[in-house]
Amino acid sequence: MIFKPTIESVPLADGLKWRGGDFLYQEKSDGRHEFAEIGGAIVNAERMADGGLVINDILSVGTLSLSLETTRARWFCLEYWWQGFRSAKIPNIRLCRVGDGGQFLERLLSEGGEGVIAKPLDSAFGVGWLKCKRSMVYFCEVIDLDPMRGSAILADRDSGEPRGKLALRGGKFELVRVGSILKVEAYGLTAKGLLREARPDRDAPGSWLVSV
Repeated sequence: MIFKPTIESVPLADGLKWRGGDFLYQEKSDGRHEFAEIGGAIVNAERMADGGLVINDILSVGTLSLSLETTRARWFCLEYWWQGFRSAKIPNIRLCRVGDGGQFLERLLSEGGEGVIAKPLDSAFGVGWLKCKRSMVYFCEVIDLDPMRGSAILADRDSGEPRGKLALRGGKFELVRVGSILKVEAYGLTAKGLLREARPDRDAPGSWLVSV
């Protein structure tokens, strides 16, 4: 069975200092994680809001398993596989971009991109991965509900400090109650400690609702 990788978050200030080293630095798209079966391979990818697929890793080709191979070997295999696969001209599928550490991260952010995943070149699939994004993840407790606006009033799960309101659309509001723990993405905190442009986490379906 294949499990979704656990990726450790790195503060933006630290990610911007990344320089070369023994990592493969890949574009982090603003999509939902997906293991996709295409072209005789199982790939690690992100499904975008428009239905497109951005591929960043490969776990197998035919009967050949690659999950225990190093990042260096998997990326070589993925690029080789991609050269053959893209001749099929299936629309709305692409390979993620790669670059050089913090400079690559800075360029992606300046273009409005999401961030970068850093994978150790000598590690197996999902081992030691790091991510640095424009947005940060916060774990918050629902301390009140605003039914008129469909919003939850939040506080930091650990410190209890107020974090402001979070709009819950698409049936999400009905799933929470006072005391629920939510995983929230935001572009940092305001001077008053409130979440800036908060939104429910979209890393995976249901990942935003940690506990009811």
